[in-house]
Amino acid sequence: MKKGTHPLALGLVLVSSGALLHTSSGCSLDERDLSAFQSTATGPEKLRAVLLDATRPARLRADAALNLLDLERPDIHGREVLFSDLKRLSSQARNQIVPTFQAGLATRMLTGRYRAPTESALRAKDAGVELLPMLGESERNQLGAEILGWMVEDLDARADRGVYSLEAVAERMGAQAAPVLVKALSAELTPRNLDRLVQIIDARADGPTRASVAVRLVQVEGDYRSLRQRRVIEEQLRREGAIAAGTDSTLVEAQIDARRKDALQKRLLPALGRFADQPAARARLLAIAEQPTYELEERTQAFGELEGHVEVSQIPALLKLALDDKTPVNVREMAIARAGESRSRDLLPSLLILTSDHLHAGLRQKAAELLLEIGGPQSLQAFFRALPRQWNMNFAKSEIDAYSARVDRFPSDISLLLLLGEKVHSVFWWNRVIALRYFAARGTAEDAWRIRQHLSDLIPITGEGWPTEYTVGNEAEAALAIALERFRRP
Repeated sequence: MKKGTHPLALGLVLVSSGALLHTSSGCSLDERDLSAFQSTATGPEKLRAVLLDATRPARLRADAALNLLDLERPDIHGREVLFSDLKRLSSQARNQIVPTFQAGLATRMLTGRYRAPTESALRAKDAGVELLPMLGESERNQLGAEILGWMVEDLDARADRGVYSLEAVAERMGAQAAPVLVKALSAELTPRNLDRLVQIIDARADGPTRASVAVRLVQVEGDYRSLRQRRVIEEQLRREGAIAAGTDSTLVEAQIDARRKDALQKRLLPALGRFADQPAARARLLAIAEQPTYELEERTQAFGELEGHVEVSQIPALLKLALDDKTPVNVREMAIARAGESRSRDLLPSLLILTSDHLHAGLRQKAAELLLEIGGPQSLQAFFRALPRQWNMNFAKSEIDAYSARVDRFPSDISLLLLLGEKVHSVFWWNRVIALRYFAARGTAEDAWRIRQHLSDLIPITGEGWPTEYTVGNEAEAALAIALERFRRP
C-alpha cells in the first residue's frame, strides 16, 4: 500500500478491480494478462484481487501470487504484499495454490551447476521457505522437499545464499527434512558439506531414517576407499583452486591422500559414530577396527566411535582381537574395553588370560580392572593367581592403585578376610600391598594387628611412580595411619 492511501480507498480499488476482472461477457484471464499487470498503474491491485478471489481457479490465483513475487517497482514491494495477502487466505486456499506456485518457484530457481544463483532464484527460494509454515503437512513437505533439493544440488553455491540457510530451511521442515537430505549423502560431496548434512540429519532423523542414514554412510565410507574417489577428490581440489594447472603429479597425489585421510578420520568415522546406534554403522566400525590393512589411527578411532554401542553378537570378535598377540596392543586394549561394556560374565575366562600378561601393562590393567568389576569378590582369588609372578616383576603405582580401589569396594566377609589375611603374607609385594590397603579401608580395630605386623617389612616395592627405596613397611605405615584415622571417626 502506498503511504497515505486510505484503507477504504484501497478496498474500493480492490472491489472495482474484482468487478473489472469478472466481466459479464465471460472473458477469462490468462497468464499473459497477469504478466501485463506488473507494469500498469493498477496492475498490482488487480493481481491481489485475483489472488484473493475465491471464485477464481487455483492455478490462476497461484499465477497471480507468482507475479506479485516478481514485482520490481519502486512504488510497491511485491513480496511483502504477497505474504500479507497469503495470510488472509484460508489454509485450504493456500494449499490449493501450492502445486502451481511450487512449479513457478522451481522455474525461477533454475540455476546451472557451479554457478551462483540469480537474485530471482534466491527470491523464489526464500518466498517458498516463508510459505512453509502456512501450509498443511502434505503441501509443506512437498514444497520443502523441492527447496531442499535445490539447495543440496550445489551446496557451495546455494546453502548460504539468500535469507534462509540450509539449516534454517531444515528447521522449518522439522523431521521431514531428514529423508530429503539423506538422498543427498554422497561421496561426491566435499568432506565439509558431507559433515554439514550429517549434523542436520542427526538432529532431526527418526528411527527408520537413522537406519537409512547408517546404510548410506557405510556406502560413502566405502566409496572413499575406492580408486574412483581419488578422481573425485582431485576434481574438488582443482575446483577449489588447491591444485593449479601444471602442479607436479607427486604433489597432487599427496594432496589427494591428505584430503582422503582427513575425510575418513575427521568426517566419516565420526559420522558413523553418530549413528552407531544402528546395526549397519556398528558392523562397519567393528570391521574397520578388525582390518589389519587399515591405518592404526583409523582402527583405534573406530573403536572409540563404538563406545557404548557394542552388540552382544560382536563380543566374540572383540575377544579374538584382544587375545591375538599379533594385533597392535592399543587395538587389543580398546577391544577388551568395548567388550567389557557388556558386563557379561562370559568374559571372565578371557579376562583372566589377559590379566596374566607380563609384557603389556596397559592391556593387563584394563583386563584386571574389568575382571574385578564384573567378577566381584568371587573373582579375587583368581585375580591374585592370574597376576604375573616373576620375581623381578614391576608394577606401576597407578596400576596397583587401580586394583586396590576396586578391591576396597568389596564388603568384608569371613572368606574375603581369610583370603586377604593369607595374601598379606604373600612372597609377592603387590599382593601384600593390596591386602594391607584393604584392611586399612575395610578392616576393624581387631584387624589393625595385621597391618602392624608389616611396619618393619623391608621387601622393596618397584615400578614406575613409587618413591625411591620404597618398601612394604612404608606402605604398612600409610595403611595404619588410614585405618587409625577411620577408627577415630564416629
